[in-house]
Amino acid sequence: MNNALAKNLAKYVANANTSSVYVLTLSSLSMLGVPVMWLAGVIVSFYILEKESSSHSLIIFAAILPIFLTFFFLEDVVLWQVFWQVLLFLGLIIVLSYVLRSYSSWTILLQFAGIFCAAAIIALYIIYPAIDAWWYERLSSFFDPADLAQANVNIESYAKYATGMQSVTVLISVIFNIIIARVWQAGIYDKVLKVKKELLAAKATYTSLLVISLLVIASIYKVNWGLDALIAILAPIFFVGASLFHNLLQTHCKKKNRALIATMFYIMNLMLFPYLPLLVISVGILDCMIDLRQKIYITRK
Repeated sequence: MNNALAKNLAKYVANANTSSVYVLTLSSLSMLGVPVMWLAGVIVSFYILEKESSSHSLIIFAAILPIFLTFFFLEDVVLWQVFWQVLLFLGLIIVLSYVLRSYSSWTILLQFAGIFCAAAIIALYIIYPAIDAWWYERLSSFFDPADLAQANVNIESYAKYATGMQSVTVLISVIFNIIIARVWQAGIYDKVLKVKKELLAAKATYTSLLVISLLVIASIYKVNWGLDALIAILAPIFFVGASLFHNLLQTHCKKKNRALIATMFYIMNLMLFPYLPLLVISVGILDCMIDLRQKIYITRK
């Protein structure tokens, strides 16, 4: 983000009352199905990272109010889905923004995000063990059985890890929003390069690897929450693998080619999902055991 642009945008949200109106409007539109909640998320995250804590409550209240008001008018199944997704998205934005504000470490944020989401999924299965059946019922109502048979799609199998996939979708969106907010904050003080270095230094931790190992064992023994929780905790590791890729670009590619190559990298991850993202995640995990960044820099020399 250009520093001048960051400073100009900051002027529009400098006043908490004005910003709360923006967030309230965006949050209301998102509950109507308009895909603008990410803008509200960026503003909320920016306020938590940048402003004094006394102004946070008004912004957070403005974001949450339309969601809870909508709760009393929900009848359609699709609207229920939107409600829970927006609530989860906003909740994670708030929690993870405070984590980054407190520790100023992307490594800690990614560790916390993965373990927190995995723990939340385990708690969900304990509270509502029939969550897979709930997903099967919802997915079956959305799709025509004839179309599913023609496409050779097994809804029953997908329902077993639908909770994990939903959490991954929301979690990745949240982390991207926080990155945008952090770059915006840094742009005000002409410190975007500092944030770039922080992101490139993000690593997986041994604590995350220990939890991943336990969840792999749970998945092998077919514990009902094992696969979903494993999927959730692996999502933040993708950003570690991506940071290694960007380190590689920084040290081995010409500056004018980096943006195009990075864009192609993320497009390919979408096209080759889940195989390429799993490879990126594997590289992120390997980096925790072997310092791949050091090897990248040595190769460059």
